[in-house]
Amino acid sequence: MLACASKLSNAICRMRDPIELEFDSALPPARAEDFKRFALQFGIAIPEELQRILQRFNGGTLDLCDFLPAGRDDDDSIDIVAFFHIGRSPNEEMSLQWMLARGGLLLPRGFLPFAYTSCGDHLVVDAIASPHAVYFSDHEDGDRLTPIASSFDGFIDGLRRPN
Repeated sequence: MLACASKLSNAICRMRDPIELEFDSALPPARAEDFKRFALQFGIAIPEELQRILQRFNGGTLDLCDFLPAGRDDDDSIDIVAFFHIGRSPNEEMSLQWMLARGGLLLPRGFLPFAYTSCGDHLVVDAIASPHAVYFSDHEDGDRLTPIASSFDGFIDGLRRPN
């Protein structure tokens, strides 16, 4: 499978019940030098778990994917529209760099938006703590962060096809 095909289809990492996720993206996979440049520019390293996804898919729109936080019912599922990509230039729209540089989100230092929902909210990873917890950033509540997974791997494990 070509890494920069227009429709990439594969299961992400170690999903408990692997589903076929599709990313619509014509972007080449992220490279080690992209991650180094990002860390130098923003003073924050992209977590390795997210790097693995970006090296494989480098963001894009998801086809039918949501996340159900532990202990919640289906009404509380979070629909995920797309993952941001790592850009080759700082002004590339919908890139991780663009998200941080434009300064529109009110996030604590070390928190990195990596995906967004159909309602315009963001999924954010704590890139400093270990494990890297994942949060829901509610744009209608001042970007208030609500924890949804205790680790990025736990988030990946919780991805599923919506009911």
